[in-house]
Amino acid sequence: MDVAPVSQRSIIDGMAVPVWLSDPEGRFNHVNQRWLEFTGRTAEDELGSGWAQGIHADDVASVMQAWQHAVSQQLPFTAHYRHRRHDGAYCWLTSEGAPYVGADGSFAGYVGVLLNQDDDRDVHEHAERAFREAWEAPQANREHFEALLLLNALPCNVGQVAEDGHVDFVNAHWLEYTGLTVEEAQAAGGAIAVHPEDVAEFERLRASLSDGQPVEGEMRIRRRDGAYRWHMARAAPVRHDGRVAWVWATADIDDRKRREGVTEFLSDAGKVLSECLDVDVTLRTITELAVPRLADWCKIDLIDEESGTRRVAYSNADPARMAMATEAQKLLAEHVKEMPQADRVIRTGSSELVEDLEPLVSRLVTAKPESASLLTASDFRSALAVAIKTRGRTLGALTLVTAESGRRLGRDDVELAEEFARRLAIAVDHALLYQNLTAALQAKNEFLSLVSHELRTPLTTLTGTARVLRRHGDQMEAADRIQALRDLEIGAEWLSRIVENMLNLAHAENRNSIELEPQLLRRLIGTMVAEQRDQFPGHEVVLTAAEDLLPVLANAEYVQQIMANLLSNARKYSPPGQAIDVLIEREGDFAAVTVSDRGIGLDQSQLTEIFEPFFRSEEGASRASGIGLGLTVCKRLVELQGGHIRALARPGGGSSFRFTLPLAPEYRDAGEG
Repeated sequence: MDVAPVSQRSIIDGMAVPVWLSDPEGRFNHVNQRWLEFTGRTAEDELGSGWAQGIHADDVASVMQAWQHAVSQQLPFTAHYRHRRHDGAYCWLTSEGAPYVGADGSFAGYVGVLLNQDDDRDVHEHAERAFREAWEAPQANREHFEALLLLNALPCNVGQVAEDGHVDFVNAHWLEYTGLTVEEAQAAGGAIAVHPEDVAEFERLRASLSDGQPVEGEMRIRRRDGAYRWHMARAAPVRHDGRVAWVWATADIDDRKRREGVTEFLSDAGKVLSECLDVDVTLRTITELAVPRLADWCKIDLIDEESGTRRVAYSNADPARMAMATEAQKLLAEHVKEMPQADRVIRTGSSELVEDLEPLVSRLVTAKPESASLLTASDFRSALAVAIKTRGRTLGALTLVTAESGRRLGRDDVELAEEFARRLAIAVDHALLYQNLTAALQAKNEFLSLVSHELRTPLTTLTGTARVLRRHGDQMEAADRIQALRDLEIGAEWLSRIVENMLNLAHAENRNSIELEPQLLRRLIGTMVAEQRDQFPGHEVVLTAAEDLLPVLANAEYVQQIMANLLSNARKYSPPGQAIDVLIEREGDFAAVTVSDRGIGLDQSQLTEIFEPFFRSEEGASRASGIGLGLTVCKRLVELQGGHIRALARPGGGSSFRFTLPLAPEYRDAGEG
C-alpha cells in the first residue's frame, strides 16, 4: 500500500476537520491528526480498511457497498452513518470523498472529510486557472502541483497564504461556497467574505502566522446566498524550497454553534422565565434575549378577552429599524396570504414557516410599487410563527423574522421555536395563575372587609334595639315598641339578604344548569310587588303587565331572588316618595322585566361594570350601604335560566335594569292576544 507523499500529509495535517486519503484501490493511506483525535485510535489502526472498524454495526454494509461502488467507478463518495468517537459514543456524520488525479492526469485515489456539507462539488473555472498558473510558475514542480490538485479536490474550504500575506490560492469549494471570483477572494488578504464583526479575529490569526506555529479561531463567513455561517478556521505552515506558506482550511460549524447557542439560550430563557411573575415584563425581556440569537426581530402576541390579541413584546436587532420593519411586516400580513400571521396561528395552533420571503416581497413590490422602498429596505429573508400553548389551550403566538443578518429559518428552527414557545407557555400560564391568585386573595380580603362592615351595621341595630326592649320594653309606648320590633325585623331581613346573596352566588357558580318549570311571571312578580308595598310604604311600586302574558320557563325561587335584589337597589338609591316602576312585556321568544327608579342613575361607563362582584360607584357607596353582590347574583341567576340582564340609563334621571327569561317552548309560537 502506497503511503501519501510527505508534502500532502503536511498539508492535510494542518486541516481543521478530519481528513483522509486513499490509494486508487480504495485503501486508506493517510488520516490527519483531527481524524485521530476524533476516533482516539492510532494511524496504524485506521490505515487500509481499519477505518471501517469505527462504523456502527448496523451501518457497515451500506457504507462499504457505497464505498466500493464509488471506487470501482471513480465517482464521488458520500455516506451518512454513525461512527464511533474516542469516548466510545456513536454520532451521525457525513463522510464525503472526491477522486483526484496526479500531475500526470491519472487517477490517484480519494481525498475526503468528515463533516455535514451540502454545497456543490463542481470544479470552478477560476480554480482551474489558478492551478494552471501554479503549474506554469517558475518555482512550481510536480510535487507542488500535486498538492494543489489535492487541495482543490477537498470538499471543504481551503486556501494558501504566502509569506507576505497574499492569498495565492483558494480551492474550488471556497469559490463555490462564497460565490466569489479568485480576484475577489484574494482581495484584502481574504477578509472580504468575513463578517465585519469578526475581521479583528481574522487579522489576529493572520498576524499570528509570523510565529510559524499552527493557529486556529472561529469566525463567520458569508455564503453565496448572503447568509453568514460560523466556521472553524485553522492555518498551518508548509515549508518548501526554503519558502514558507500557510495552508488554511475552514470547517462549517454553524450547526454545532447553533446547537450550543440553543442550549445556552434556553438556559438563559429559563432563568428569566423563573425569576419574574409579571407577564409583560418577562416577555419583553425574553424578546430582547431572542434577538439576535434566534432571529433579527421577535414579537409575542397574547390572547386578550377585550381586543382579541395584544402585542405584549417586540424587539428588533436594530432599534432604528423597528418602525420600518413593523410597517413592512404589516403590509405583508395584509396583502400576502402566505406570510405567517399570529392571529391565524393562534386560531389553528399550527406553526407557519416561510423559509424564503424574497419572492413574496418581490410580488408585493410589483403589486404596490409605492411601497417598494419600504419593502426593499426591510430586507426580509424568512419568517416563522408558532403557537404558545399549554394544558390544551392556546395563550398566544411567537413570531420570528430574519432580515439584515442574512440568516434563513428552517425546519430545525421550527422545532426550536416550538420548544421555546412551550417554555414560554408554562411561564405565562404560571404567571397568569399567580396574578389570578393574587387578585382572588385581594378580592377575598376586600370581600371580608366589606362583609364585616355590612354585617356590623345591622348587627349593631339588632343588638341595640334588643337591649332597649329587654331593659325598657315594659315602659315603652305601644307604638314605640311596635317600631322597635319593626327595626328588628328589618335588620334581620337585611342580614338574611346578605347571607342569601352570598349563598346563592356560591351555589350558582358551581352549577351549569338548574331545573326550570313554566311560571306565570305576572302572578309571581305581582305577589312580590304586593309584599313590597306592605313592607316599604315609603316607595310606591307600580306594576304594568299584560293580562294574557305567556308563561316563562324559569325557577320561581331564583326569580324572587332577582326581583328582591332589584327592588332593594331601587329603594336604596331613590329619594323618599319616588315611585318604582316594574314593567313586564314580551320580547320575541322572551318575556322582559324592567325595574326602573328615579335615583342617582349610572354613568355610561358603569353600565357593564356594575354587574362585577363588589363593584360600587363612589356616589352609590356614599348614598347607601351594600357589598356589591346583589347585581352579580342577579346576572348569574338570570343567565342560569337562559336569559340576559343589562343596565340602562333612564331618560330624565334614574336607572333601569331589564332582564329576560325564555318563554315556555310550547307557547313561543303563540300570539300575545
